[in-house]
Amino acid sequence: PLNHKYSNLIQLQPFQNVVDVAQARLDYIDHYIIKIIVSESGQVYEIFMTVANYGQPHLNVSISDPRRIDGLPPTIERVYATPMCSFALDNSGNLWSWGTNYNGLLGRGQILAAGSQPPQQLVFPTGQKVKQFVITQLNDYISALALMDDYTTLYTWGTNSYYEPATASVQAPYFDIPTPVYFPPTNPGQDSQIIGSIFAGGSYFGAVTTMSYITPWLQDERFWSP
Repeated sequence: PLNHKYSNLIQLQPFQNVVDVAQARLDYIDHYIIKIIVSESGQVYEIFMTVANYGQPHLNVSISDPRRIDGLPPTIERVYATPMCSFALDNSGNLWSWGTNYNGLLGRGQILAAGSQPPQQLVFPTGQKVKQFVITQLNDYISALALMDDYTTLYTWGTNSYYEPATASVQAPYFDIPTPVYFPPTNPGQDSQIIGSIFAGGSYFGAVTTMSYITPWLQDERFWSP
């Protein structure tokens, strides 16, 4: 890595045909690390940037060489990053995950798997494809939410910080496989509610419905009904 004065924009690498970029930050006492995921021309790369001052008046920035993530299809359209693991969504609606399976955040079970895991496609119970995907993070509490291509089905996994159950029969500190989120219909007798989009804040998820309602639910309720 090369050290730079943190005074101007830093060019990571002359990437061409960049499709998407995501970043996540991990803080320490005297420095922090930014993980950057870049999707370019059918390839996905991971870059780490360390920013530290160690008591000096100027920040020191070191940037790792890009590391190509093998095992992903050449059709990745979106990338997502957390400090522990990363995700990629291809143009067929398949969601892929890799990295450390912190509190089941990879969404593929194997909660006790040690070390960094290679990319693998997530399998959803209904076999549906992912239309939208978001992540919420508050300190070490990280969770994922996926809206499926029927625009009515939601799945979530990751940290369940206050042991709130996804269903009446499930109580766990985390969910390591996609778990359904019940989203109540707007009108009595309606089978399901159409969800136009989903979003995430530091401690909550939210959804916009076809009735133009914005429905947030907090971190300690995100595995219950919104």
